[in-house]
Amino acid sequence: MERQFRKVLIEGDEDSKINIICSTLHEGLRISLKEYYDTHKRDIVLMNCEGVAYIDFEKGPIEIYSPYMPYGAAVFMNLDDMGIKDKTCYGEYDEIIFIQPFPFALADAPDKLIDSIDNNPENVGKKYKIMLYRNVDKIGAGGLVGIDEAVEQAYGQIKDHLAQNGGQMIADAVELCEYTEPMDLIKILHGGCGDLRMPSLKLCEKKLDSFSESLENFKEEWGEYKYILLDYGRLTDVLEINRITTFDAVKGCPNIIERYVYNYINKFKNDIMELVEKVYCKTVGDICFWDMDKDIGNLQKGAEDCIRQGLLKLKDGKGGNMGCPAAEAEYNNVRNEHKMDVRFCEEAVSLIKDGLMNYMYEYLKRKEGLLSEAFKAARDEMQSVTDRL
Repeated sequence: MERQFRKVLIEGDEDSKINIICSTLHEGLRISLKEYYDTHKRDIVLMNCEGVAYIDFEKGPIEIYSPYMPYGAAVFMNLDDMGIKDKTCYGEYDEIIFIQPFPFALADAPDKLIDSIDNNPENVGKKYKIMLYRNVDKIGAGGLVGIDEAVEQAYGQIKDHLAQNGGQMIADAVELCEYTEPMDLIKILHGGCGDLRMPSLKLCEKKLDSFSESLENFKEEWGEYKYILLDYGRLTDVLEINRITTFDAVKGCPNIIERYVYNYINKFKNDIMELVEKVYCKTVGDICFWDMDKDIGNLQKGAEDCIRQGLLKLKDGKGGNMGCPAAEAEYNNVRNEHKMDVRFCEEAVSLIKDGLMNYMYEYLKRKEGLLSEAFKAARDEMQSVTDRL
């Protein structure tokens, strides 16, 4: 592990851990891991890879690489019988997650979490989460009927349990999350450096420097955006875009350009949202300690508006206020005369290659500025405390 990873520990029963690990792997690796695990109880660490998942059984702990793992996080699962002697001491980890499998019994994870905080002062200030694990394979189809209700009830019950037995401060600090499928990991493991008043501030600042460096190269050919965009050739494929400008795709509409835009968003929105999420996670994964899921949602909404408004500007050009003629031949004449499809395609490609890239860059630059201010304020506060000692 050459990079500076944020270390996350997942605690819970072994079956849940193995099932979650296997859910991030393809079938062949699942079989290999289970066969190995049957005779070798060893600790495991999960990390991200950009290609096909693989396992390095020679390392200690075993290193498992999967594209489902978020960038910048090293996720540890202790499976060795001779592993951590004091399971309530998590000093070396930035975040600790307790698995709470269905039916989400209260006596397990919440009490372990409270004990870990109460019995070890160094654990205070860590980021703690309780993961409600929807272990679908174990539940079976018949048990899925009430699982949503069980999840909803568990949220309130666990928070109440934490408040009554550990205090309101612990209840407020602990986050609850859900795991059903591998993609949930990117929401659960969204990065983080804990409380900025803790010693991890220096590590956060180091990661901020890496984030700033990434932004410097963001628009370059080797930068994050253009590199990840290579996997989304469909977004700049002229033939794909032209499919939404055919007569069948626009007939009967009161405004041709508006229908082009509607068709484009409808056809390419999922790809655009996925592109935005991947670029964001690759760029800020190492530094993020806020609600990453919410921030991605805000960025995606802004990206969609950026694309839509950019395309709608074509209404200011020739034929911009025309509705679709009733006859296909007449539509083709109008389209060709004003080069409506050509201009639309060129603008769509330009927005993906440059417009969206610039929008994301400005968004992330603002984020960098806010982070710099936050770290400066935290550093000044720590210095002030030190000066008073």
